Amino acid sequence: MNSKKQPNKYSRAFEFTFILLIVGIFVGCLLSKWIDATDIESLSSSFLATVLESSDISFAIRSQCVSNCLFLLMIFAFGFSLWGIFATAFIIFSKGVQVGFSCMLYLATYNIKGIVGILCTLIPQILLDTIAMILVAVVSIEVSWNLLRCACLKDTRVKLLDIMNKKLNTLLLSLIILIISSWIKSIILLKLMEWFAQL
Repeated sequence: MNSKKQPNKYSRAFEFTFILLIVGIFVGCLLSKWIDATDIESLSSSFLATVLESSDISFAIRSQCVSNCLFLLMIFAFGFSLWGIFATAFIIFSKGVQVGFSCMLYLATYNIKGIVGILCTLIPQILLDTIAMILVAVVSIEVSWNLLRCACLKDTRVKLLDIMNKKLNTLLLSLIILIISSWIKSIILLKLMEWFAQL
């Protein structure tokens, strides 16, 4: 019985997280109506700055990797609190808003060319990082939910230590994904951005 219930709980947490991300993307697209000329100019100039300052890109990517790892650990830590579900949900929703807004900003800046920009520069930046964040968010939500059951419903069947031991593998996997993502960015992303800037 337990072997059947556990995947269902994980599946529900994943569905909840995925829906939050999609809703956030949709809201971000709606908020793009307030994009002004300064936002468009800043995105265009950021590409030029990145291409011109290519010597600093490796350091920037390493710094981003460290900050993203610390961010994942913070999300993971939210699972140890009773309000962890709400904090993690807000983070996932905010990430979705950021992605949706960024996509529309590309389209507003580059029109049809913006689709190429989304595929070649935006998605490589966020795809693996977002996957890692969702994995950790699902773990955080599941741990927080079991903590709520243990504290509020006095459910003695909840073994938080056993749950944590199982979920540490997911945290380790997420950190490995972030490291791989940073390596890919340092090798491929700059070339893609240079190519896109020349289109």
